[in-house]
Amino acid sequence: MNSTGSALQRRFFHIKNPLFSFPPGYGLGGIFRATLLFLACSPVFPQTSLTTYHNDQARDGWNQSETVLTTTNVNSTNFGKLFSDAVDGQVYAQPLYMPNVSIGGGTHNVVYVVTENDSAYAFDADTAGVTYWHDSYIGGVTMTVAQADVGSCGQITPQIGITDTPVIDTSTGIMYFVAMTKTVSAGVTTFTQTLHAVNISTGAETANGPQTIKASGPGTGNGGTTVNFVPQAYKERCALALVNGVVYTSWTSHCDLNTWGNYHGWVIGYNAANITQQLSVYDTTPNTSEGSLWESGDGPSVDSAGNLYFLTSNGTSESGGGIGPDYPQCFLKLNTTGNAVTVLDYFAPMNQQTMSNADNDVGSAGQCLLPASWGTTAHPNLILGADKPGDLYVVDAATGKMGEFSATANNVPQTVAAIGGRGYTTPAIYSNGVTQFVYWGMTGSPVKSFRFVNGQYVTPFFSETSETFGGQGAVPSVSSNGNTNGILWALSSGTPVTLHAYDATNLGTELYNSGQATGARDSAVGGVVKFAPPSVVNGKVFVPTANSLVVYGLLATPSPTPTGSPAPTATSTASRTPTATATSTASSTPTATSSNTATGSPTSTATRTPSATPSFTTTSTPTGTGTASPTATATSTASSTPTATASRTPTATTTGTPTNSASPTLSATPTNTLSNSATPSSTLTASATASSTPTASFTSSWTPSNTSTGSPTQTPSRTSTGTSTLTATSVPTGTATDTPTLTPVSTATSTASSTPSSTPTVTPRNTLTSTATGTSTPTLAFTATATPSKTPSATPTATLPATATSTPVNSATSSPTATATLSPSFTPTVTVSPTFTRTLTPSPTWTPSPTPTLQPSMTSTPSASTTPAVSATPLLYPNPATGGSVTLQVSLATAGEVRVQIFTPSFRQVLNITLPEPAGTDKLDIPLKDKGGRPLANGLYYVLVTANGKRTILKLLILE
Repeated sequence: MNSTGSALQRRFFHIKNPLFSFPPGYGLGGIFRATLLFLACSPVFPQTSLTTYHNDQARDGWNQSETVLTTTNVNSTNFGKLFSDAVDGQVYAQPLYMPNVSIGGGTHNVVYVVTENDSAYAFDADTAGVTYWHDSYIGGVTMTVAQADVGSCGQITPQIGITDTPVIDTSTGIMYFVAMTKTVSAGVTTFTQTLHAVNISTGAETANGPQTIKASGPGTGNGGTTVNFVPQAYKERCALALVNGVVYTSWTSHCDLNTWGNYHGWVIGYNAANITQQLSVYDTTPNTSEGSLWESGDGPSVDSAGNLYFLTSNGTSESGGGIGPDYPQCFLKLNTTGNAVTVLDYFAPMNQQTMSNADNDVGSAGQCLLPASWGTTAHPNLILGADKPGDLYVVDAATGKMGEFSATANNVPQTVAAIGGRGYTTPAIYSNGVTQFVYWGMTGSPVKSFRFVNGQYVTPFFSETSETFGGQGAVPSVSSNGNTNGILWALSSGTPVTLHAYDATNLGTELYNSGQATGARDSAVGGVVKFAPPSVVNGKVFVPTANSLVVYGLLATPSPTPTGSPAPTATSTASRTPTATATSTASSTPTATSSNTATGSPTSTATRTPSATPSFTTTSTPTGTGTASPTATATSTASSTPTATASRTPTATTTGTPTNSASPTLSATPTNTLSNSATPSSTLTASATASSTPTASFTSSWTPSNTSTGSPTQTPSRTSTGTSTLTATSVPTGTATDTPTLTPVSTATSTASSTPSSTPTVTPRNTLTSTATGTSTPTLAFTATATPSKTPSATPTATLPATATSTPVNSATSSPTATATLSPSFTPTVTVSPTFTRTLTPSPTWTPSPTPTLQPSMTSTPSASTTPAVSATPLLYPNPATGGSVTLQVSLATAGEVRVQIFTPSFRQVLNITLPEPAGTDKLDIPLKDKGGRPLANGLYYVLVTANGKRTILKLLILE
């Protein structure tokens, strides 16, 4: 194992910031200790870390320590896109964040990102374009896994690398994650799942990593006495968990495919300090199959005792109803004491078998543990979850109280019938100190909030967003400062992805979305990646996309005039004599303070001879930069954003960057009010006009529209001169653009998807028609090779007699948004009479699970032959059947095995038997029971008959 890890370590590229270096003899151990010392002793103000999926191992998605972002400042004026960093693949995992890391020769806040191109990045969280390290785990003969390698399953596309959200151990500074790779050498392809443990400061492997994942356990689920973990058959979809020094990985299949033998749900634990030590292996269905663990990317919830909580997917229990040792379709509680994973308790819905038959997983959604204060005396510890049809469950998490299985009732505190949309998400929670809220982002629906009172949902929902979240829905995140400033964050589908922010107490109030600012200022560039929630921490929002990490936060403090150049502000000079040179003093002269920046330094001189106590108002509308010099005492107000006040007796505050100086010695007390209303751009040329009794003269290089009126009462003569220097920057009229260094990935393959991007609950119809015509005998056999794209087509490869022609036509549709349902790996072989048609019609309520191929387990490519092996199409009778069994008549050219597989309309296999048969015609009795011995429910099924390498699909209807 170590030799394999060393080879991998030699192969991957390790790119570091060139400024990052260490003195001789300063090894990884020293780096590690220095990191811990800093983390322990740093005087920097406390910051929050985000080290695992959905904020914590309860998986509640709530950051209660957000002191920067508020419901007041999260808006398109103050909040927006700061920068983006390009990555080399899609980011399915949630970005993680660590503050005050000793890295790159200093101390920095760092965000960690992993990609499906088998890469891991450490980016500066506050500065664009700073990559402290980038590790790639491919190179040479080692590469990522393509869709075609896993039965063309499109759940993760177009390649599979690092899918799971890592976990960071803050006490050791190690980040753990799993990478899937393949190695091609001498024509042999080997698939590998590898656990990595890397130092967060350097990216270097540690804890004796990397470690190749291998596992096996007792069970009859694969036909023998041992069930083996097959690396090609699985992906690490759930987030990793770190519990009491053990790193737990958990596994799911590719599109419910049994191509590599029956698949299962696995939980495999490793010693975090030395990952060569495998401490535990658990199989959810050791004696049957399926029951995988994917939960839309959620990780297991972990309670204070270290117990793990999972939601398992569809399957069949050996004893029925989720009773051990097989636990599909369950809320499952696992004990980890002593590093031996065992079942403590479970809950299975009363209709679990019906749900399995329809591929409606309990484990399609993630779960979260609630705080103890949210429970009741009877049920103090609660766990929330949902299933694929969108039903909500409240389950008592206490051992012995979870509810187990009953065929007549769900023995749990609450079940809420489908709330709309499909359950491909994980909930989030928030409390404002008065009301407790739970949020669900189902597919094709608004995000909904429910009040949670006395340990139960209050129905109907309390509020919902105006946005409908298509595709896979949304996994919400919540930020707040304790019980205040609650904000719900969610990502909506599309390219670019859109970031939304809502008032968490009323989702009808949208605070911000990244499409609001003009000029695509906040565009995220990359497309949305399903199940990845935004990471909200320390004033930043980190959004993972198909080609980048996009960082949002508070924009730079705007200048006093955010929509253009600053309004001109006069420099006042005053004295009793007609001309005075002003000197600014703190006690009696006007002063000016402004943050305006400017281009140009115009100088103007203004001379007025007003009455002793004039009173007039001037309104200015400048269109550029410029200055004016009013006389004596003036109060200036420029209405671009700044307001300026200059006064002869009090200290005046004036916007702009003027130089005001005044040393008045007048005995008169004139009062002038100058109101400047400005909407400037970057270049101004202005003049001022005033209408009043006093004589006033203005000379200026700007052209506002000034109107002055006044009623003088005395007529002393005063002359004031001044020089004003203003600069104006036209920032708000600019357009912020982001030019990524990586072109968004867009790869098209055949799109057989069980999770349509439009409204998931559909009435699809799948039609597979093969037609062969020719002048040869009706029993002519040939091999057709199909290579589907948008519309699959097939070209026969058989050698036909000169007088024969054969044109098979394959067409398939599987969902409203998918136009191809044939898996690229499916090569149909058609044994024909002149015309042979197969029609596959799923039940009207069928909605496929995430992107399965249309034909499970149909990946072999039989050799072509002009001599038919099956001389006649197999027949099933009675059909419709009334239960019990049906008779299958087959005609074989040579003796061999006949394999009969029965599938539900969602292509979940329920029966798989193989019978030896002699040559000739024979009748076989096929039991209509599932693998657990239970009668098949009424409805439509598909029967796949394989004999001598030839396959035929038949329809079977079971009725009472």
